This record gives sequence, C-alpha cells and structure tokens, in this order.
Amino acid sequence: MKHVVRLTLRALIYREDSQWIAHCLELDLVAEGETPMKAFEALQSLTELQIETAMEEGDLQSIFRQAPSEILAAFATAQDRSFRRKLPRR
Repeated sequence: MKHVVRLTLRALIYREDSQWIAHCLELDLVAEGETPMKAFEALQSLTELQIETAMEEGDLQSIFRQAPSEILAAFATAQDRSFRRKLPRR
C-alpha cells in the first residue's frame, strides 16, 4: 500500500559570504549553492531524502526539529519572494 503525505515546508534563503544558504524551518536542514535556486534545489533533495528515509523507518515524526530562533526571526522579517515547485509523485 502506498502512503501519500502532504507537507508544507518553509525555507529561508539568504547569502552568506560567497554562497547562498537555504534553511528549512520545520526540519532544521541546511543546504548551500552558488545561486538561490541551486541552494533551494539542494535543500529540496536533502529534504526528500530525509522524509523518504523517515517513512521507510516508520518514524516521520522524528525528523521535525524547528530551526533556531534567529532563523525563525529572520524568516518573519524577510521579504516574500516565493517560488513554488511541485515535487514529482512517486
């Protein structure tokens, strides 16, 4: 039986030195890239792997860790320049 899980995850993407950082607020996962989109795509891949592994182990709840308070505060004051990407169905 195939399980369908729908999650809404938020990310803060910001520049740090010469790299772009993408930080998932709900899972406290961080990825980097040379552009904002590359950082986002790296975070998306990392997030997919984390979720798939947790589902295989039957412990989806274990991956939810809130990002540090300074990241949450930065997100709260950031400008929304959102872009949405649908993940492929598996």
